[in-house]
Amino acid sequence: KYNEKYLLTLNFRRDGTSRFSSDNQWGNFGGAALAWNIGDEDFLKDSKVVSSLKLRASVGLTGQQNLPGVNDLYLDRYRFGNANSRYLSLSFIIPSVVNPDLKWEETTTTEFGIDYGLFDNRFNGALSVFNKTSNDLLFNAALADGTNFGNTAIQNIGQLQINGIEFTLNGDILKSEDYNWNFTF
Repeated sequence: KYNEKYLLTLNFRRDGTSRFSSDNQWGNFGGAALAWNIGDEDFLKDSKVVSSLKLRASVGLTGQQNLPGVNDLYLDRYRFGNANSRYLSLSFIIPSVVNPDLKWEETTTTEFGIDYGLFDNRFNGALSVFNKTSNDLLFNAALADGTNFGNTAIQNIGQLQINGIEFTLNGDILKSEDYNWNFTF
């Protein structure tokens, strides 16, 4: 905080997982946020209408490493075959699906917003515009015949982008010492 009007937040994490090979085991994720309390500026400080006003912007990167089912696809694994994979009385050992190239699924979120309070904060809320982009999605997808020891495997594929606008409005319709009637939209 600087002068109670300007805010800066920085964060960083380095996460590790045993679900990926040593080449992709670690992920670096961070973010930053800026905010300006415009409501504390001299030109708005004594306003009867605007009781609080804040502009904000943020960007952050997160990682996801949850795998459905088996959590060690980078390892060579073998399993015993079923009754149909026997020749005479010998059981066969069959290799399982392997994917040593799995890595973190990453999501970058960018957001711009404004928080407001009106009439001594009797009404307040926020308006935000955001963009979320996920890369290297972890998905159980089909494999080309003969390229692995199964028909499907968890892989990093594709990108997903979500854009949106969020709006909230809260208000006190009636407020007394014994009674409070409010709404949220």
